[in-house]
Parts: sequence; C-alpha cells; structure tokens
Amino acid sequence: MKHDSAIESPGVNADITGFAIFDENDRLLEANEALLDLGEAELAKLVGKTPQSVLKIFLNRLVVIDGEPAKRSRAFLKSFIERWSSFGSAPIEAQTNKGNWKLLTSHPRPGGGKALICVNMTKFKQAQLTLHENEEIFRCITESHPLPVWMADEETGEILYESIEASKLLGRDWDEHTPQFIAGHYVDPKAREEVRALLDEHGILKDHLVRFQKADGTKFWISANVRRGMFRGRKALISGIVDVTARKEREDQLRLMLEAHPLPVSVNEVETGRVIVESPASAQLFGREYESKSDAFTADHYVNPEDRKQLLKRLRKDRFVDGYEAMWRRTDGSQFWARVNLRLLELDGRDVILSGVVDVTEQKQREDELSRARELLADAIESISEGFALYDEDARLVVCNSTYMEMNKVAADILKPGVRWEQVLRVSAVRGEYPQAVGREEEWLAERQQNRAEFSSNHEFQHQDGRWYSVSLHETRLGGFVVTRTDITERMQNEAARREGEEIVRQVVDACPAALEMRSVASGDFLYRSPAAVELLGARNDLVATYVDPQDQLDLHKQLRTEREVFDRRMQLINAEGKPFWASVSARYIEFRGDLVIVSTISDLTERVEIEQGFKRASELLTDAIESLAEGFALFGADNKLIMCNARYKQMNHLISDLLKPGLEWNEFLEAGAWRGQYKDAIGREEDWINDRKNRVQRHDEAYEYQQADGRWYSGLSSPTREGGFVLTRVDVTRRKEMEAAQREADHLVQQVLEACPVMIMMNELENGDVIYSSPATRSLFGEPDSVRSFYADIKDRERYLEQMKANGFVDDFVYQAKGPDGNLFWAAVSGRLMEYQGRQVIVSHTQDLTDRLTIEAELERQRDIVHQSEKLSALGELLAGVAHELNNPLSVVVGQAMLLKETANDNDVVVRADKIGSAADRCARIVKTFLAMARQQPHRTENININDVFESALEVAGYAARASDIDVSLRLASNLPAIWGDPDQLGQVFSNLLINAQQALSDSDGRRKIKIVTRYDRKQNSVIVKVADTGPGIPENIRSRIFEPFFTTKEIGTGTGIGLAFCHRIIETHGGAIRVESRPGQGTSFFIRLPASSTPDTCAPAGVHEQTGKGRLSILVIDDEPDVAELVSEVLNNDGHAVTCANNGTEALQLISKQPFDFILSDLNMPGLDGASLFDRLAVHHPELLDRMAFVTGDTMSPKARSFLDGAGRPYLEKPIRPAELRQLVAQLMVVD
Repeated sequence: MKHDSAIESPGVNADITGFAIFDENDRLLEANEALLDLGEAELAKLVGKTPQSVLKIFLNRLVVIDGEPAKRSRAFLKSFIERWSSFGSAPIEAQTNKGNWKLLTSHPRPGGGKALICVNMTKFKQAQLTLHENEEIFRCITESHPLPVWMADEETGEILYESIEASKLLGRDWDEHTPQFIAGHYVDPKAREEVRALLDEHGILKDHLVRFQKADGTKFWISANVRRGMFRGRKALISGIVDVTARKEREDQLRLMLEAHPLPVSVNEVETGRVIVESPASAQLFGREYESKSDAFTADHYVNPEDRKQLLKRLRKDRFVDGYEAMWRRTDGSQFWARVNLRLLELDGRDVILSGVVDVTEQKQREDELSRARELLADAIESISEGFALYDEDARLVVCNSTYMEMNKVAADILKPGVRWEQVLRVSAVRGEYPQAVGREEEWLAERQQNRAEFSSNHEFQHQDGRWYSVSLHETRLGGFVVTRTDITERMQNEAARREGEEIVRQVVDACPAALEMRSVASGDFLYRSPAAVELLGARNDLVATYVDPQDQLDLHKQLRTEREVFDRRMQLINAEGKPFWASVSARYIEFRGDLVIVSTISDLTERVEIEQGFKRASELLTDAIESLAEGFALFGADNKLIMCNARYKQMNHLISDLLKPGLEWNEFLEAGAWRGQYKDAIGREEDWINDRKNRVQRHDEAYEYQQADGRWYSGLSSPTREGGFVLTRVDVTRRKEMEAAQREADHLVQQVLEACPVMIMMNELENGDVIYSSPATRSLFGEPDSVRSFYADIKDRERYLEQMKANGFVDDFVYQAKGPDGNLFWAAVSGRLMEYQGRQVIVSHTQDLTDRLTIEAELERQRDIVHQSEKLSALGELLAGVAHELNNPLSVVVGQAMLLKETANDNDVVVRADKIGSAADRCARIVKTFLAMARQQPHRTENININDVFESALEVAGYAARASDIDVSLRLASNLPAIWGDPDQLGQVFSNLLINAQQALSDSDGRRKIKIVTRYDRKQNSVIVKVADTGPGIPENIRSRIFEPFFTTKEIGTGTGIGLAFCHRIIETHGGAIRVESRPGQGTSFFIRLPASSTPDTCAPAGVHEQTGKGRLSILVIDDEPDVAELVSEVLNNDGHAVTCANNGTEALQLISKQPFDFILSDLNMPGLDGASLFDRLAVHHPELLDRMAFVTGDTMSPKARSFLDGAGRPYLEKPIRPAELRQLVAQLMVVD
C-alpha cells in the first residue's frame, strides 16, 4: 500500500505518528503500520473498508480511553468512532496494551473525507504522572505539618498551593481549581511589595511581621519566613507563618507603657541587639528618630564592642547587670558616658533585654575636678596614725593613707582613687580577708551596706591574718563618708580567752549551715543538735536507727578513728518522718571542755542526686540526639576550640577527619582543610580562602554554600552560643545543586527530608509488596529490589505480618528472618503503619537489623552461665572446706596412731592390720585434702613439675582398673614439654578422675574399648595441651553443658557423687588453665586441658630439711585443745627422743613458758580462750626470741582470718590430718632454721 513518506518512515516505531485517511464515503484510502501494527499486505486488504472495520482492530490494542476501561462491544466501538471522527472535539487520551499513551485527533480533508491521527505522548504522560506523584508526596508532608504553608505566584499573588493549617488560619477552604489570591489577605496592600523588596535585599526573610485578615474580616498579626522558589514552572513565594497576634499585642502594650516613661528605657533582642520597643527618652538620648520604620541595633552605639560582650556574658550568667558604666556613641557620632542597668527577661518564648540608661557625662566631669582636690589632702591624711579613707557621695575612694592600705593588704592592689567602697569590700570578702564572710559573701556585703547607711561606729571584725580591727564610718558635709580603722587585736585576744568555751560552740554552729550535731565520744550522748538537725532527723536518741544500713555507721566511725575527720561521705539516713534519703555527712574529732567530741554536719542530697541523675540522662539524650542528626554538627567553645562533633560532620570532612578531636582550634581546622585540598575553590588560593572563611564564621546566622574537591556541595551555618562559642552545622546540598529547581521543587523537598534520614524507611504496596520508596539506609541493607517479598526468608512470615497489619492498621517490632541482597540470612524487626496513598493502601515501615543485639544477648547468656557455675563451685568449696575441717582432727589421730602402731608393733599380724588401717585412713586424708583443694582458689603447694611424670603417676594408681577391664590404654607423651608451675597432688587427682571416668564410660561398652592420652606443647600460646580420649558411648548433647556442675551426675545412686569433674574444673582454673570437652553420641569423648608453661626458675630446698639434724634431745611445747591430737604429736616426738610438754590452750602455754624454757613450740590455731594467733602476739611482746622457733599445726587454713594470719606471721605450718613423717619434717625444718 502506498502512503506519504513524510507521514511515516519505514518500520514500526512507537514514536511515529499513526494515521488513517477516509474518503467522503467513509471508505479507507490509506493507513500506516504505526496505527494498526499490521504489515503492508494486511493493510492493503483494509483499503475500502469502513471505519468500524478498520478501527475495531485499533480498539483491540487499547486498555484505557480517557481514563475509562476500553470495552469490546459494538455500542462502545460506535461511540468511540463518533468521538474520534468529530471535528473540533477534545482530543482523546488512550493507553495501549503495551503501556504506551496515544493522543487521538481528527482533521477534515480538503477534498472531502477525514484523517484520523494518532500521536505518541507516552513520555509526556509519564512526566505528568511523575509530577503528580511528587506533588502528592509533597502534599502528604505539608498537610501533616503543624504550621501554615503557602506557595503563591510572585507576580500575580495567585495561591498555587495552601496547606490545611493555612486554610484554617484564614478561615476558608482552598480549591486548587478556583483561583484565589494571597494579596486579598494583606491589611496593607503595600506590605506584599515590601516583602518582595526585602527578599531582593536579603534573599530569605525570617520572622517578618505582617498584619493579615481572615475571610470574615478578622485582623491578626503573623510572623512569616519567606523565600523564593519554583512551583509547576512558575516563580513562587514560599511562606511559612505563625500567628503572633498575642505577642504583638503584648509588644504594643509594652510600647504604650514605655511611651509615658520619662527615662531612657528600651527592650531589645539578645542575639541581634535589635530594638523591639523603646521610650522617647531612649531614642532622644541615642539620637534616633522615635518609631522609625528602619530597625535600630544597640550594638551600633557601643564605642568599645568589648563592653557589649562583657554585658552579655554577665547577663547570661546572672540574668541582671546593675551600674555598668561605658562610653556610648550617638547616631551623629558624638560620645557620652552612661550607666546602664540590664535585666534578662523572657518575652513570648524568647530572651530579651530590658535596659535602663542614665547619662553620667556631667558626673564624670565632676569626678575629674574632685580628683584634683583629693591630691591636696593626701599628705595630711598620710600623717594620721589610724587607717584613714575618704569616700565621696558615690561611695568612691577619694584618698587613703598607707596605714589603711596596710590594714587592707588583700585588696591593696585595687585601693586607688575612684574604686567603689562596695568593690573594696567585695574583693576583700572574695579573697578571704574576712573569715566571717567566707561562704556568705553577698549576705555579709548587705550587712556592711546597712552599717554604712546607719553610719555606725566601732564596728569590730577580724582579718584572715588573725588581727582584729575597729572600724568607724562618719558622714561628711558633701554626702560622702570617712572610714577609720584601729588595730584592737590585743584587746580582742584577751576577750577571746574569757569566752573560749562559748566561742568553740559558736564557731561550730557558724561553720555548719546544714544540720549539725555534737556528741560525746565517751558517753555517746548528744551535747548539741541544731534546729535544722532536729527538723531533718528528728529528736531520736538511738543513733543506730538514723542509718538505713548500720554498717555505714561502723565504717564512718572507723574512718574517724583512723583519719580524725571525714568529709562529704554519702550514705542513706532515716529522716524525721521515718523515710530514707540520701545525705552527705562530714565529721571530725575536736576537744570540748576537756572531752573528745564528734562534730558532724548532715546535708540532704535528695535534690542533688535527682539533679545529677537528670543531668546525666539529659546529657546522654543530648549526645544521642546530636549523633542522630542528619546534618553535620560541630560545637566550638569561646576559645575557638572544638568541643564535640558528630560522625556525620567527620564524614563530611573526611580528608581531615583525623584532626577532628576535642581541642582542635578553628583556624587549624580551616588551614588543614585548605592545604589538604578538601575545598575546591581554595585550590591555588589557599591563603585568601582561609582569610575569607575566618571572617565569614564571625558573621553568625549567615548561611553559606561551598563545594569540596570531591565534587559535593554543602550548606554551612554558624550560630553563636550563649557562652561565646559557636555551632557549625553542615548539610549536604549536592543533589539540590544538580537538579533543575523549576522542575524538581517538590521532589527536592521529599528527598531532602527522606534521603538524609539515617533510619531505614520504606513505602510499599500492601498486597503485592511492590516498593514505592526506600531510604538509603534501607537500600544499604536490602539492596534495590522491586518487591519486599524478596526480604523474607520464609514468605509465611510476611503473611503473618500482613494479617496483623490489616487487623490493627499498624505493627510494632515484628521479628522475622530476613534475606540480604547477597542471599545472607539475618534476624530483623519491622514496624509499620498502614496508610492510603493515591487511592491505594500502602505500608510505611522501618526495619532494624537485630544481628548485633542478638549477638550481645547470646554473649550475656553465656556470661550468666559462667557466673552461675562459678557461684555453684564457690558454694561447693565452702561446703567441702567445712566438712574437711571437721574431719581433720579425728583423721589426724587415726592416721598417726596407725603409723605408730605399725612402727612399734612386733607382731606381723598387728603390723598388717595397722597397715590396712593406715591405708584406709590415708585414703580418707587424701579425700579431705581433695575437698580442701576444691575450696581453695589457688594450688596448695606449687613447684615446677613435668606433666608427663604426673600423668604416669596417676596412671599407676588408676590404670590398673582399666587394664583389668581389658581396656587398651595408649600414651603419646611429647618429650619437649616445658615445666608447669603447679601442685602435683592436685593435678594428679585431676588426671586420675579423668582416667577413672573414661574407664567407667567404657565398662559397659561392647565395641572397641580404648583410652588415649596425648600431651603436646603449643609454642604460640606457650602452654601445654593434655588430651584424654575414650571410645565410649559419648555424652548426650542435652547434658554436655552441665557436666562441670557440682553434684550433677548421670551415674546410679552410690556410683557417682557429681564432684569429680567439678573438682577437675576448679583445679585447672586455679592453675590458670582451661578444660573443655568434645563428644558425640556413639563416637566417644575427649577432654582437653590447657595449662600455661612455667616462668618460675627451680629453687633448691634448704639442706637437711627432710632429715633429722643431730641436735639430740629437744624440749618441745605442744598446744592443742584436742587431747587425742596432742597425745599423738607427743607420742611421735617422744619416740624420736624429744621431751614433750602439752597444753590445752594459749593461756596454759604462757604459764608453762614462764616456768621453763622450750626449744620449739607447736601450736594449734583455733582453740577456746587464747587461740594460736593471740598466743603469737603475746610472745611477740614478752618472748620475741621464741617466734623463730614456733610452728603451727591446724585444720583450718581456709578461713580468711586463718589465711591472713598465716600469711602475715610467715611461720611454717602443718595441715591436718597429720602424718608422723610430716610432723618429723616440720620439726627438722625448725631445727635447720634455728
């Protein structure tokens, strides 16, 4: 089929205009492929067909026509053809089944007939839909904003957009389809043009006052923030406003009050100094036009800008300043002296300064004249023997003599003509010249002012150097006064001697503004209690009842006895109402009337503790808030040094982030950034750029933008702080710089809010989960998927999440297993809200990665298990120590007597029986020592040992049972093992327990029964590794974590105690090592022990310790409250040829020592009456020569008291139960030392 090539080019393309040409008889003449998507052959067959036949094919490709679904009925086809064929009718918008948008129009042909045109408008339609979607998002944000917002055409004033709050404020509804104009709401039509003029001057308008009127004519005042922008391609003024009618009315009332004020009074803003209202007298004083429309600023009138800084600093600290004199400048440049009184007040939520000013120029001139007269008096006054000072009617010093200055040494540096009498007193008080003023300077100054007003005579006071003076004040004819001083130290010292007792009480009371008590140490009676103490604690005499914890009283008195005084000790006391409260107690010993007393003060710290806790919470909250800011934030102090900055600020300054630490000076920060190439516009002109930035930061509240070398743009703002420092904030504005402001204004507002948000925010379809929006934090966690369905490791979790969402409209902290972009699984919690967006139900959600939290919780659980095991072992140790102690004495007798019987018997049968008794008793003794080893926190005796030797010894004891049970025991012991510093007996018991447990585990096993023992050296960790493995049934997983618990056993009753592995665990830990188990059911069990290599060199025992020396018969005193034990010791030593004397306690022993000499003394520790430790102390005083010949035999080495004594005394001791050989070794050791 032929057609015009200008209309359609070869090939089908969505961008090509489609057409169909019909003749005057409505028969098709020509059509192209772009319209019907047919080839030339099919198109040729359609020539001569009616519009119904041709356009039916086109209709089948359409899904939407002018916003309505396309139908396939004949009636719809007829209506569609009529609409398309009608000349002059509105174009039809249609969407094809491929998603393309078409614009359908019809045009008449000159010779009759018509041409139907189809133009592709897909890109335009997509842009239109995107713009509409962005406007909807913008509308959602602004409609939820609490402040009124307008966008109005800059030229015509037509309202382009108005928020709901703005409509409420104006008292009418806004319809975007009906033109409405903001100009109609200005009371003064010129006010809008004034806004535009100010925008030309400043670029942005803040807190601009304008009078508006509502739809009903009600007038009100607003404060507007205005800037220029683009909205839908039109230049617009964007305004955010606040109703300040009440504030304006109060300012007007204040203005009316000041208009009638006869003195110069004004109210101005703190930060800018802008004058809000002032009296006519104030305007006249400074040469300003009263009620001028242009703003006036107090800062312009300071001759010395430092005066304003000092005033602001004092105002922020005290909130008032009185009598401050400075030089001021009028608008015409003339200068004058003025005195100001300032008050810092709050007006409508903002700080303002109320100022009263007095012109004191003439007064200054008079002062100059008086100063000349003062010089004439100086010589005469200097000759006066008393201290003399003359003050004028303004209480300023005219002249004083050297005696006066000598008596005022502390303030001598300021005693110059012109200084105020009040200032002299203040400086003297602050510097400690007057002891009675310390801590109450302001009150003391007020008293001195009152005395001066009454012109009192002979006011007596004491200086810090201890000297007393009598001061008199006398009025002069000119309104001033004369101060004279006389030294009365000697008289006051005499009077003080007579009032010594009463003065002590007065000093105590005067020094304690808080609750005060004075109590006798000897009797415990209260000698004095201040009213504040009675009010705070009541009048109770029971001292113990005052303390919540009686131990606090004991600790307080213990510290007092040691240090003689206690300051600010915190504790909880009981108040007069019987309620506990936090208090600070200070106390000291003093002598009062020959007795020792305790003087104490109590301060209620309830409010301070609450304030400290509140301050801590507020500080933490402030730190978290600053760290969560999307902007970069940095705080500099008054010395221009960095105090703190958040992580975002460091990220924005990544080239110099290593320098961003507290103490960094602002100039160093600027210079480092410039010279390291961080700022693009500083490259090649570093010095000029640095100077410009130094000047700019001083212009606070002025925003500036700059570009860094990495291409990113930032907006910075410097804001002053009350303490003289400044805050720097930075916002990344790169995206805004890159976008066309006219076309992307709404999108920019959304991006600025959401893209900078550090939390994970997402908007998605409710049902299908399609992602509408995801924040950067979300994309960093999940990537950029099309649907949230890919987030869920188990899609059923999402179904449960949707059920809760549909039922409640919200979901908080829904925990599920999430899937990351790389397929990794992790636990997460999602919170969401259901809302409607563009007629669809969507979910706005926030997801939190729980990986770190779950890891922390697991670690806390593991640490709790470790603490629990340690507590159980400690309890077991205490129990075993108690049992062992009770068994020590009877076991000593059994073991010792069995050994003696074996040594002395002549009958072989008796010897055999004695040996059996001794073996059984010795086994009991070893069990007792095992119990003691469990209770100890460290090895009993330590030495360098070879772990292989210990294992072989243990195998000799425990290996027989294994071999008898046909169990193969194999050894693979390393030959290069370093020594271990430990207790060979304890470690041998550990290895025996492990071997016995392995043998018992294999006893019921039918398969291969084998025990394997391996030792090796770990050079990296410098430790010895021991492995004991068996091929038994293994340990079930459900009990594996409990095998080291005391008393836990799986064996039958009577077979196991549950102590063995607990003992092993405790012993290995006390040796600084670790023990762990690996086991699988059916595959055997392996225990691994790691012990640190010894770093202690070998030492040789003293020669002869283990042998009898040849000293011969010795006289030995044995002291023990157990007669059987004493008899056993005596019998063993008697058999060795020694003379033994026994005593039942320390008192009896002292009596024996006083009557006869002894070579050695063997004493028990725990005895009724005078015990072993007390006996040792008595000997140190009366018989110190016997201390080196004394040793102890005791069954208690575990109690803190016994342990402390034995360590402190440094004497050898023998632990019960006693073996004769050990006893002989102890005596031999004493003989060697002696």
